[in-house]
Amino acid sequence: HSTLGAMDKAARAQVKRAAETALRCLSQGLHVEALYGLLQLTRDHPEHVRAIKQSFLSSLAAFLDSINCGDSEADLQRFSRVAQDVCEVYSHDEAALTMLGVKCLDEGLVMQAQFFLEAALRVDPDCLGAKENLRALYDRMVMRWHFLMLNDLSRNMAYANAVDRAVSRSPNCSVLDIGSGTGILSMMAVRSGAKMVSACDFNETLFSLSRDIVAANGLEGQVNIIHALSTSLTIPRDIPNRVDLVVTEIVDAGLLGEHIVPTLRHAWKELLLPRIPHPAAVETSGCGHEGQVIPRGATVYAVAIECAEIRRQSRLLFSRVCGLDLSSVQIEGSDKISDDANGTAAPLPLDTRHHGVFPLVHEPYTCERLAQVRGGYLPLTGVHRILEFNFSDPEIPLPESDTELAVTSLGQLDAIATWFDLHLDEEVCISTSPLWDISWEQALFPMQRGMAVAPGNHLCLHSSCSDILLDVRLVGVASNTKTTPPPSVPFSFPRVDTLCQTKSALGSMQEDPPPTPPTTTPPVFYIERHEVCRLNDVLYMERYFCSIQEAILTARKEAWSGSESEEEMVCADMNGLCIGGGGEGQLGRSDEGGVANCLVLDLTHGPSLFGIAAAMKGADFVQVGRSPPTYHSFQTCVAENNGVLDHIALSRLELSSLTPSHPVWDVVVSDVVGPQGTLRPGILDELAYLRSQFFHSSTEVLPSKMTVHAVCISSPTLKAQSCVLGTIPTLGFDIASFINRYQVSHFVDVDLSTLPHEKMSNTFELLTINLGTLRIKPLQAEAEICVTVETSGSITGIAYWFELALRDNRTISTGPAAYEGSHWHQAAFLLCEDLTVIRGNQLLVRGVVRDSCLDISLRATSRT
Repeated sequence: HSTLGAMDKAARAQVKRAAETALRCLSQGLHVEALYGLLQLTRDHPEHVRAIKQSFLSSLAAFLDSINCGDSEADLQRFSRVAQDVCEVYSHDEAALTMLGVKCLDEGLVMQAQFFLEAALRVDPDCLGAKENLRALYDRMVMRWHFLMLNDLSRNMAYANAVDRAVSRSPNCSVLDIGSGTGILSMMAVRSGAKMVSACDFNETLFSLSRDIVAANGLEGQVNIIHALSTSLTIPRDIPNRVDLVVTEIVDAGLLGEHIVPTLRHAWKELLLPRIPHPAAVETSGCGHEGQVIPRGATVYAVAIECAEIRRQSRLLFSRVCGLDLSSVQIEGSDKISDDANGTAAPLPLDTRHHGVFPLVHEPYTCERLAQVRGGYLPLTGVHRILEFNFSDPEIPLPESDTELAVTSLGQLDAIATWFDLHLDEEVCISTSPLWDISWEQALFPMQRGMAVAPGNHLCLHSSCSDILLDVRLVGVASNTKTTPPPSVPFSFPRVDTLCQTKSALGSMQEDPPPTPPTTTPPVFYIERHEVCRLNDVLYMERYFCSIQEAILTARKEAWSGSESEEEMVCADMNGLCIGGGGEGQLGRSDEGGVANCLVLDLTHGPSLFGIAAAMKGADFVQVGRSPPTYHSFQTCVAENNGVLDHIALSRLELSSLTPSHPVWDVVVSDVVGPQGTLRPGILDELAYLRSQFFHSSTEVLPSKMTVHAVCISSPTLKAQSCVLGTIPTLGFDIASFINRYQVSHFVDVDLSTLPHEKMSNTFELLTINLGTLRIKPLQAEAEICVTVETSGSITGIAYWFELALRDNRTISTGPAAYEGSHWHQAAFLLCEDLTVIRGNQLLVRGVVRDSCLDISLRATSRT
């Protein structure tokens, strides 16, 4: 308005007409027309840029929401044209650039996302939306495990020794480095005397980085780096001749998941000298040496373990929670999605459009660093060798075995844990055992049903594999020469009927009666592992469920009109449906002699049960507005089994489609903090927008308040996962100067209860936000406090978590080990360089919440 006031009358009229036209186009779904109308006005009259900025940003947001670049070439072209025009007119607007960057990030357009987000930060280095999304992009472009591997000195020395011996065996040795990453193995080969070295990697970021790294280390022209998969290489187009040596480390925690078997088979067939020399090989290569591969083989080991954390991630442990009957479903934890209509399994992709769109599928194993798993683990058997792989055999036959594991400890069988020895050559071996201080995780094959075991039992395992997947299965349990198969019906878990007045969720657990075999098998739903963990968090579910019920009761009391008694108004059964005086199947309050509905909005992400609980506790209509479509069938099944399906709408809440005539919400439930320990993107802006138009004065938001708690920590372990620690671990090669451009500055999904670290300060309360009174402008919270150093040493960063306020003094802490069975992890902002401090030093810690993003920074005071 202030900008419009400075214009003359004709200019104001022109801007007003343009804005009205844009809004009319948006209401008709004509997003491109709205956007281009405003762009044209800006081109013709640059002085109007500020006046129409909000209308323009609204039009841009609507346009970006309406297109899908990954599935439509036409949409991709439209986006490219719009992005070019926006950059031309709004090149100095960080909000517009950030919106373009986020869209590219969502569509998997990596380099374009990097361009827009970095441009936004050049305009405004404090743009938290651009900063947080760029952090997320960097984490995807260069995965954390790259830093761990490069900092693993023992691993790097083992490879260097094996490469040195292999190169020395072949005069004029030629080498192909497959999956070369930063190029460290290629540079090892050159240092060992290889005459011709080629390297290939399909990752565009690492391909570009490796060229810079090789050149900076004085080896430019000595390594031929190819941006391609090795299986697409041909002779002589990509490499002149068959090579003497192939070196690679394309193995995951399950050994085969990065396609090492088909890759090496192809290399033996097309790119590598044959194993046994013959005249054709001599003629082609000019020498009679046979081909070599590093690694030459692998040995896989297995052990049965008890691990409560794996149990919580893998299956639903309760058939009943707070009166909600979950017996109609069977849940299996999985982080694999189906990448096509046939249900083919694929790892979670960079393209985030697929998250929540394609269904999850069975995931045979998950990966954990057992040495740091929450709550630890108990080996139930000895360690047994189960499979041997020979990568030096050009056919690479797939092994298979049957093994008996003698149970040595009493416990509950939760998973079969596996790891492997990677035999680089005859002398050097790398182990991924949890007993080694290494950069590797272990592959865990969870049990989908509980099973108690004791000494005297023998677990019968069948181990096999495909070209790309290890498979370890429990086929039976032997005891006193009698073998029984694993249980084929769900294990009996405790039932939880948690009441609001319960002081402890654990105290409310009741044993189910002995189970009877079901007449039909419940449908199996695959749910992300961290979401399964959340569903198994009894205290979290209990406190939310009770707060939701009380909020609904309060909403009814405040809005009820007429002379009905409180008993007639609502009679709440804590363990079942709420019934009231509004007629059969109808609960409500009277406004004009009729029934006024109690409306609940569930903004919880994932497979939320809160909306279903709200319907059971008396809400007449619930919109579950943020659950991905992949979970709708699960939620529908639970709602139908609990008799409230008619009260629930499973549909995404599109803010742009809401009109002023839309009914206001009485209760809003949200998960402002995700299980990974960070603020949900956009959630605060979303709540503020809804508050401005679609809440009434007494609308209750759960949680009502959040408080950020933090502590300064020192953690070399965390530092080693965030950047490369100089040139010593990389054997003198300068890789850090290049890959550390992508170092992790905001570390999410941190488990402070198991992370090796030292507290450098006391825990402090940083800032608080009242979620029930958010307004669109200004939507910002900021605080700066002085913190005293309690321990001399080096500060790596600031770890943080949240305390969420619900109703009647109920709170939920997302902090480390806040309560038994907590599903929460924490997060940390890391310093670019460790800060050396002395006990008694004063530090200034600043916290800012803006654009639904949190940023925490630290600086020393002048007295430090």
